[in-house]
Amino acid sequence: MSARAAEIIAIDYACPQKVETNLDLQQAYPGWDMESVVKKTGVYQRHIAGPEECASDLAYEACVKLMDRVAVSPVSIDGLIVCTESPDYVLPPNAPLLQHRLGLPRSVAAFDYTLACSGYVYGLAICKAFIEAGLLENVLLVTCDTYSKYIRPDDRGARTLFGDAAAATLVRCGERGIGELDLATDGSGAKAFILRSGGCRNGVRHQHNHALAAEYIQMDGLAVLTFVKKEIPAFTRSLLRKAHLDLNDIDLFIFHQASKIAMDQLQAALGLPCHKTFSNLEKLGNTVSSSIPIAIHDAWRAGKLKPGMLTLLVGFGVGLSWGGALVRWTGNFR
Repeated sequence: MSARAAEIIAIDYACPQKVETNLDLQQAYPGWDMESVVKKTGVYQRHIAGPEECASDLAYEACVKLMDRVAVSPVSIDGLIVCTESPDYVLPPNAPLLQHRLGLPRSVAAFDYTLACSGYVYGLAICKAFIEAGLLENVLLVTCDTYSKYIRPDDRGARTLFGDAAAATLVRCGERGIGELDLATDGSGAKAFILRSGGCRNGVRHQHNHALAAEYIQMDGLAVLTFVKKEIPAFTRSLLRKAHLDLNDIDLFIFHQASKIAMDQLQAALGLPCHKTFSNLEKLGNTVSSSIPIAIHDAWRAGKLKPGMLTLLVGFGVGLSWGGALVRWTGNFR
């Protein structure tokens, strides 16, 4: 009997209708130097969830788009795995809400896990483990975040960078598409990106108290960039060595779309030519856990990702947490 393997079949995504441009922000905050902001972030616009629009709404739209496009029946799904740091509620998790709304069978295994920018790679590792163990066959891996709800309106660093989005990935038992993975964590850097309110340690968020810093994301951009520069190039090379590969064996590198300065830093440190990387930051911003699957989808649509190519996916951020996955794109990807 041949060994079981996990394969990515399709990816689709959804963004809120509202688009916030740099011109909008410049008009609201005339003192902001948006030209300088763009040099660092690479972002010209981002999608922002409406007051009543939550992560599960975007997730539902992404799943429906994927399932309609590739003609996936809800009854064929036996796993629903949701990554979010901005759930609709403290409890229940988003996965049961989404299971019911999508009409998935009650026999489905559905759960959330909490990660940000490394979340997609961790999710692929979870899917791979479940499928190779014979526990699941067809898994919807969903990433969804509405960070805009956590951002102080006058926080120039965060507001100019992050956008809201959700992505849905269909992972099936099939050809050996998802290969070598590596995952890592350094909780000593947790305070570099933190939202202190909302959990049991500091109590629930007070939606109408805009004076409390604890109600909003606190981001130490310099600390995050230092972490990326120190850890990610060495981590990338280490993962390739484990797989008995080198940089030249990879057809396309897809990094978490953190910011232009972070991605330029990685490209320079690894000595990667521009044609071996992909970015879509300018129109979407940093979409947290959805940035990698959205980049994969857009690279495929643009003809930059083709069947047979070997890609290295690398996510990094809040936690601090990071991970990498080697993925061979088969002819089944749609």
